[in-house]
Formats: sequence, structure tokens, C-alpha cells
Amino acid sequence: MIQKLLSAFRTITWLLLLGFILIQCTKSETAPPPDESPKEAPPLSEEAKSQTGLIPLDKEEYEKIPIYVSKTYKGGRRAVKTQVDFSAEMPPVGNQGQQGSCNAWASAYAVRSYLHHKETKKPYVFNGNRDDGAVFSPAFVYNQINKGEDKGSSVSEAYILMKNSGVCTMKDMPYKDAWPSYKTQPTASQKQSALNYRIAGFGRTPMTEESLKSVLSDNNVVQVTIKTDPNFHRPSEKVGGEFIWKSFDASSIPGWNGLHAVVLVGFDDSKNAFKIMNSWGNNWANQGFIWMDYGLLNKVVLEAYIPFTGPVLEQLTLYKPVPPKGDPLDHFKNIRITVSDKQGVLADSCLVSYRTGEVFQLKDGAKYADKIDGVFMSSICQVSVITPVTLQGCAVGCGTTQTSKTVIDQKWSVYRKGSFETGATSFNDQSQISSSIWENLKTSVDIDQLTFGSYNTPNDTYSIGTLITSSSSCNADTFETKILRRFVTQDGKKGLMRLTGRGKTGTGWWITFDLKIQK
Repeated sequence: MIQKLLSAFRTITWLLLLGFILIQCTKSETAPPPDESPKEAPPLSEEAKSQTGLIPLDKEEYEKIPIYVSKTYKGGRRAVKTQVDFSAEMPPVGNQGQQGSCNAWASAYAVRSYLHHKETKKPYVFNGNRDDGAVFSPAFVYNQINKGEDKGSSVSEAYILMKNSGVCTMKDMPYKDAWPSYKTQPTASQKQSALNYRIAGFGRTPMTEESLKSVLSDNNVVQVTIKTDPNFHRPSEKVGGEFIWKSFDASSIPGWNGLHAVVLVGFDDSKNAFKIMNSWGNNWANQGFIWMDYGLLNKVVLEAYIPFTGPVLEQLTLYKPVPPKGDPLDHFKNIRITVSDKQGVLADSCLVSYRTGEVFQLKDGAKYADKIDGVFMSSICQVSVITPVTLQGCAVGCGTTQTSKTVIDQKWSVYRKGSFETGATSFNDQSQISSSIWENLKTSVDIDQLTFGSYNTPNDTYSIGTLITSSSSCNADTFETKILRRFVTQDGKKGLMRLTGRGKTGTGWWITFDLKIQK
């Protein structure tokens, strides 16, 4: 008898538990329960992990989109605010489910609903539930721009649709992620309703910390295209008790590095981060939001869009970048040479063409003499670079070293003119050229405007540039690297050499450097 009662009790318990689970799984998305603490993301489908739903534009197409900036940014002023957070003014976080519809959730649901809310002050929630008449339908947008396949969409397509045809509310066209609901097209009445909610237009904005902060400081949102990684999908680092995306794993497991559409809804200088609204439900990260460290901006953000209605447009101005002056620069990275302390080692890769970034062995000097701009030499704990024309003209001095003799003995048919800067910046905090300055050197005029040092004219016949020199001994850790040296080639091309690394080899030194040279 007791066994029968226990068996019946267990059966009733399992039925109650099963009923509870079914109720939780079918609970309306309109009234998600508040989370007491941040949680990690729920498991994602393979489609969600690999696609996430964003198709970026080709660079040329993206750059055709007009640039809009905050009027305060146009005036050259940084955003005066240090903290902005209007996530409370965004619609309740939604969930794209198993569809690759993140773009539509960002553009239609998050951004368009926010713009409407700003103008009408209509609340998103009524009687504890989301008012689907106050938010806009991702299905209306996604189903019309996905070309009949659940493989994502581009941001520009979404905003072009909303500019021309508008978007209806979720009350008019509810969102469903069950297959094949992404193929369902809006009816004539839904399209007619959508015309009441067209946007005035959209543009892109510079993907810089200053520009984005300025736009956000005007209480305008920015939709961004990002690269994701496991640190985004399953965040673990926190700041102030909230999850923050602080590092990007570029070598992450395939399938975890898809492209994704999200919305910037604020920033906080005390956290050194932007605030992101996602579309993976309120059980992900900080109730559907996450902080993104400012340092990730240049690593993960690929596109930045500002959609606008009339009132928003009044806060923006069309930005026309001043075209760069001068010839553009070629950029060759991580060129590596080896040079021996034993002069004249034919296997040394110490001959370099600045025009192409090619490196040649000393033994091939005669074969490639018409290409070579610099000969690298090692002598008494220092490494120098010499123009070939210098080797021809200074046989009394530099011609006594074995390397220069080797070059001269090869009887080069072409001795190139050219010169190096007589002085260069040292590797220290006071005079080191910053990475941002180096990256912003775009044209030959930028090279001319560098204020330190001076270099000889291309017609000079004597030019030797010291690249690394020892202050006390020949140990690698005591070498003071000269990190930036300016030069002119025999045909008058201006360029810059920046050393990026150096170290000892068995018989001498290896050096790596970047080159920028006038095209």
C-alpha cells in the first residue's frame, strides 16, 4: 500500500513539474520577468552562432552613404557629458529567437520604436505587458528584405524600406521565429498602416569615440554592425557588477564570430564603455544589455548608422570630409631583414626596395640593383641603412666595410640616388610617434608636415641613417631603437620607415619595420 502511495506521489510530482516547465516555455514575451542578477547567454543554435543575421555592405557601397554628425561634433567640440544612459527609454528587450533577424530587431523594433517614443511619449508597457501598438514589427522589415531566405540582411536595406514604405506595429504584424514564418509577407492593410511611420532618412556617422558620444549626448541612438566572439556570446567580465565586453578573441572558434546588429544606447566614462542593446532576450548579460569597452571600438565595429525623423535631423549636420592633399601612401607592414655582424655575409637579407616592400639577399645585389633603395649594415653594436649611391660615393669611408665592398664589387649598373633623414625620433615616451599619428599619415603632405628632424635632398650623394645603436653594450635589451626615419628615393618618392622590432641572431641582428611611401 505504501509503495503504491509513493508511486502515485512521484507521478503527481513529475506531472506538476512538467506543467510548470511548459508554462514557463510558453509565457508571453511581452512581459519578461525581471532578472535579479546578470546571467550568461542561453545556448544558441548553430545558425544563430554562425550568422546572427547581419550582412555588411561592401566598403565602396558603405562609403557612398552620406555622413551625418552631431552639430556639436561638427564644431570641433567633444561631447560635454561623461555619462548617458537612456536604456530605460528603449522598448523592452526582445528576442529574435532562431531567425537571423538581428538587423530588423535593431532597426525596426529598437530604433524606430525609440524615435516614435521620443516624439509621442507613448509608453511601451500597458497593464504590466508590452503594448505591441507602441513598438514596431521586425517581421515587417525582415520578411521583405531577406530575399526569401533566413540568411540575414543589410542595414541599408532596412532603412531604405522604412524610408520609402515605413513599418507597421507589432500589433499589426506580430513577430514569429518558427520556420518558415520569415517568408510571410505583409498584407495590403499592413503596408497601408506602415506608411504612417516612415522615417525621413538615414546616414552613417564616423566610428570614433568622439563622434558616437556626441550623437548619444543628443539622446539619439546609433545602430552598429559588430563582429562577435565568445566573450560577447557568453560574457564573464564585469564592471560595477554588470557584464562588460572588454576583449575580442580574433582567433575564436569558427561559428562564434558572426556579424551582428545592435544599438548603442549610452556611454559611461567611469566604465570606459558604450552601452549596447541586444536582441537575445532579457536573460542575456545585463537584462539584455551589455557594456562595450571603448578599446574595442576599432576592433569590432564595422558600420555605424543614424536613422532620423524630422526632429532628429535638426540636431545633425551633413559632414563633408576635406579631401586629403598630396599623393596617397602605400603601406608595407612587418618587413623583416637580417644583417650579420660579420660584414659581407652573402645570405644576409639586407637589401630592401621601398617601392614594393621586397627584401633581397646580399648575393643578389647586382640582379636587383635597379629596385634597391636601402642597404642595411651592422658594425660595432649598431645597425645603419645606407643608400646605394652613398656606397658608390664614399669608398674612402664607408667603402672600407666588407658589406659595402661586396655591393661595389658587384658592379651595379644602376646606382640610385636618395637620402635618409639626418635625425630620427628616439624610442621613449616623450618623442615616440604614437600609433594613432602613424595610422593618420595618409599622404605625402602629411609626411612634409612632420615637425621633427630634417632630411637631405634626393640629389645628395652621402646619406647614412643609424637605425639602432647601443648606449652601453651589445645586449639586445640595452639597445635604443630609433623608431621613425624619413627618406627620399632616387625618383623623388617621399617615405617613412618605422622600426617595430629588433633582436639578436646567431651572427648579428634581425629587424622588422613598416614603410609608408608615396605612390
